Amino acid sequence: MSKGLKYVFFAHAIVAFIFAIGFLFVPDMIADWMGFTSFSPVGLARLQGASMLAIAVSSWLGYRASEPQQVRIVVIMEIWLTIVSALVALYGILFDKAPTTLWINVAIFVIFAILWIAYYPRVAKAPPKK
Repeated sequence: MSKGLKYVFFAHAIVAFIFAIGFLFVPDMIADWMGFTSFSPVGLARLQGASMLAIAVSSWLGYRASEPQQVRIVVIMEIWLTIVSALVALYGILFDKAPTTLWINVAIFVIFAILWIAYYPRVAKAPPKK
């Protein structure tokens, strides 16, 4: 598997882990940092943290994988996750009065979407290991 894709998995695992820990353990601090008054109910923020932790683990496993076919489905999931997340955040900013600090999240999602899409052809062409 290419070093570039490994770096994308590693970076994504770190970013997802940081947000996961924040949402799980200090959701009010994350809400304040993002410009929200609070996450109500806080249980939803913690559920988001649990999801982000699972995504961080899948990215870490992708980083540790040695063959492209081992990560094909994860890359597809990451493409969908980052595109849909960027669109939802963008909708919130434009139509739902979400704080403008959410642009940071949009930028993160778009950057990762571009990287996942750029590496997908290499993963998709990888022959199955026998």
